[in-house]
Amino acid sequence: MLMFKHSIIASLSMLTLVVGSSSVVAYPQFESNSLLTQKYAQAGGSPQRSRRHTDVFEQLNLTEPQKQQISSIRLKYRDRMEQTSSKIRSTQQELQKLMASNASRNDIRAKHAQVGDLRQELDNLRFESMLDIRDVLTITQRQQLDQLMEQRRTRMDKPPQPPAAM
Repeated sequence: MLMFKHSIIASLSMLTLVVGSSSVVAYPQFESNSLLTQKYAQAGGSPQRSRRHTDVFEQLNLTEPQKQQISSIRLKYRDRMEQTSSKIRSTQQELQKLMASNASRNDIRAKHAQVGDLRQELDNLRFESMLDIRDVLTITQRQQLDQLMEQRRTRMDKPPQPPAAM
């Protein structure tokens, strides 16, 4: 039972990453991969992330109402996530400038704390988004998502292989 709880927690964490990493750019509906890629590229995102995100949800065999609900959830969080991400970037730049200047340790610590607070805020938004999406999924889809995320973690944990000799 404890293993199952850890597995669910790990899956929710991975869903947070999947949803969070791609929910900054929301799509009104699940569209073709090429259109997703174009939109993501226009927004400055990674087409690979877009495809990975879409692939995960395609494997869950979502119904049309589920797709629409998930799209609405993404739209709900998109602006706040974009704004928070932008604040993180600018605050990190400010921190770097402080580090290179004669700023006091207290000023640098305060700026570092501000970056941490913003990251926590973004993480909370991702988590709330993930919980909202979780509510849309059936128990079977949640379990299937858990398996997909476990497969992804396994692939990510493997060390890179050296190139084959020619």
